[in-house]
Amino acid sequence: MVEVVNSGPRVIVYAMLADGRSAPLGLRRAEGVDLESRRRDLGEAALVQVSLTRALAAESLSRMLALAEGRPLGVCCYNDEVAIAVLGAALDRGLRVPRDIAIIGVDATAVGQLITPQLSSIEVDAHLLTDHIVAELRSDSSESRASPSDADIHLIRGGTT
Repeated sequence: MVEVVNSGPRVIVYAMLADGRSAPLGLRRAEGVDLESRRRDLGEAALVQVSLTRALAAESLSRMLALAEGRPLGVCCYNDEVAIAVLGAALDRGLRVPRDIAIIGVDATAVGQLITPQLSSIEVDAHLLTDHIVAELRSDSSESRASPSDADIHLIRGGTT
């Protein structure tokens, strides 16, 4: 979230995957984005579903822009694919990235690093996260639960934030 709002206050949107694939972390990530948006006094984060087609991503972007009412947007995306779809729609529309719309993905995929502008993304160490989940499942539910370390999560700075 910090990277998305570095250039000033923005209307925050969580762009969730809208195709038929399973997105088990989608709602949990949406809750986290909303919590952080409220903590920063940016208001409630809107949730907009984004399909991975050019035309449908453009429709989703239109909804985001309507919510923003002319103010800059900060779009936190479910993953890099969603971020690339939003980025493509924004560039097609002539928006200035990151001035008019800042976009960040999750997963730090190789393709996100090959496009222009290079995608800002969150890299999560899946092995450490999986180890943490397994440890949680094996632990007694009465024990205090540790959260994954911030060291397991890295920001990949690109040109979209």
